[in-house]
Amino acid sequence: MIRSDLNHAANKRALIHELIDFAAKKVTMYRDIAPRAETLKKLRNGKMHKEKKRSRHVSEARVLIDKVVNERLSKLAEAEVESARRQKVAEEKKKLAEEKKATREGLDIQWKADLQ
Repeated sequence: MIRSDLNHAANKRALIHELIDFAAKKVTMYRDIAPRAETLKKLRNGKMHKEKKRSRHVSEARVLIDKVVNERLSKLAEAEVESARRQKVAEEKKKLAEEKKATREGLDIQWKADLQ
C-alpha cells in the first residue's frame, strides 16, 4: 500500500511538473507571437495599413521628345567636330615638329661642312 501511494504521488508530481513546463512553453510562445498576432489582427480588421517603402531617389522622366533627341544629336555632332579639329591640330603640330627637325638636321650638316 505504501508503495502504491508513493508511486501515485510520484506520478502526480511528474504530471504536475509536465503541466507546468507545458504552460511555461505556451506563455513564452505567446509572448513571442502576441505582438505579431495583434498586428495581423489589426491589419485584417482594417484598423491598420501596411506602410509602403518609398524610394527617396527622385529623377527626371526619361521621355524621348524630339527636342531632347535633337539636342543630344547636335551635342554628338559637335563632339565629333571637336575631336576632328583636335586631331587635325595634332597632325599639324606633328608636321611642324618634323619640319623643324629636318631643318635643324640640315643646318647641322651645313654647319659641319662649313667648319671643315
